Amino acid sequence: MANGSLKDKIMEFRLMAPLNVLKDLEDGERRAAFDKQTLFHDLQRYRNEREQGGPGKYGSIRLSEQRIGECLLLKQLKEEAYVDISSKEKKVDNENLACELRRIEDEEEASVRNRLRLRNSEPELRDLAHRIRAKIQGQLLAAQIESNRNRKKKEIAREAELDKEVIEADRLAEEKALEQDRIKKERFKEEIKEMMKAEKSVRPGKLKAIEAEKEESKQLIQALVDAENKKIAEEQAERQRQKLEGIEDYRRFQQREVKSKYDKSEEQEIERICMEAQKMADCRRAEDEKRKRDKIEARKLVQEQVAQLTDRLRLEREKERQTYLDANEAISLARAQLEEQDMKEKEKIKKNKELTETRAALDEIAKIRKQMKEEEIEREREADRIRMEALAKEAKEREEKKRAEKERLTKEFKALVAINKKMREAEVCRTRRENEEFLKKQKIHEQLIQAERDAMIAEYKQYISPFEPCEPEDLRNKKENVRFEGKA
Repeated sequence: MANGSLKDKIMEFRLMAPLNVLKDLEDGERRAAFDKQTLFHDLQRYRNEREQGGPGKYGSIRLSEQRIGECLLLKQLKEEAYVDISSKEKKVDNENLACELRRIEDEEEASVRNRLRLRNSEPELRDLAHRIRAKIQGQLLAAQIESNRNRKKKEIAREAELDKEVIEADRLAEEKALEQDRIKKERFKEEIKEMMKAEKSVRPGKLKAIEAEKEESKQLIQALVDAENKKIAEEQAERQRQKLEGIEDYRRFQQREVKSKYDKSEEQEIERICMEAQKMADCRRAEDEKRKRDKIEARKLVQEQVAQLTDRLRLEREKERQTYLDANEAISLARAQLEEQDMKEKEKIKKNKELTETRAALDEIAKIRKQMKEEEIEREREADRIRMEALAKEAKEREEKKRAEKERLTKEFKALVAINKKMREAEVCRTRRENEEFLKKQKIHEQLIQAERDAMIAEYKQYISPFEPCEPEDLRNKKENVRFEGKA
């Protein structure tokens, strides 16, 4: 059978079974039930093949099987004849038995063929078979959906458990890192205290070396501040140059696009849009420059604070080392803040540029789409007008033909009325006899349909019994009868 047949779906349903179910099938009692279920499925597949193949194909298969059976039977009879030649009565009995078996097989074959013909010809039986197949398919799909739902629930539970483990591990790692930082800070404070105690006990001659070290630190800080200011100025100039280049490239791109798509009558509108875009860009550039000036002022303020902190280091003598370390830490924090502000500013400028380009492209696409839509509507209107004219012309011609045909039929009808009046009396008598015969045949036919319907319901119950829960057979039969009778 082709892919997607009933057998393939049954095999797929078997493969979806859990491992514990497959292991339980190894037991004796469950293995017997599994074999019985397999036999039911194979019988159902055989019946489906018989129905799908049609009477001709099924008849040819059965005829070949009958011939093979006859050949085997005759061969067996010949072997028995060679063994016991003297037993003529036995030979006659065997021949009679073979004839009887052949006659029984022919009768069974004719009965099966008639049943198949009846199933294929009656809409009620075809509809019943379709509903049975649909119900089986629905049960298989329901089992598959339930299996998928259980698998998803297990996966979700497993993911939730993994998330909990990851969160717990992160929390423990964070607590450990905080504890290590606290220990490092305490050790650093202890080292600073010991260093200050050691410096207080140093000889007076070492004070000159400390003063020289302070002066060198001050010069180093001033050099760092100058280098930072120079770097900031270079970055601002580079950003300004890149921004101007981007605006110029965008303007050239707009001019090329406008020149390739629009005529001279639309250039004024495009120039106005470009000027508005330029004004918006100038406003944004002014805002950016103002924001940069504010940032530079903030940096200068930070630098002044650094200078004041350096002067305070020179004046203070009792807390010299500690104040020096605090100044270095403040400088590091200020530098980190400046770098973070620069990074945020770059990201914001990049995002604004991307949004501007995207908006321009979207406006262009919307305008082209609007123009295409208007052209499409105009073409549809013209096609509708032509179609309506053709329909009106066809309706007029059809009305004329209908009028001529009506006149011709009227003349013929008047001629046939007289003939039909004479034949009607004879037809009434013949119809009465045919109706009586038809009612008899119809009654026999309905009995055959009811018997075949009961047989199909019994086959369905036999097939579906392994999938349903254990319950009294009479109650299950009652439910199935009510279901199929209600649908019929």
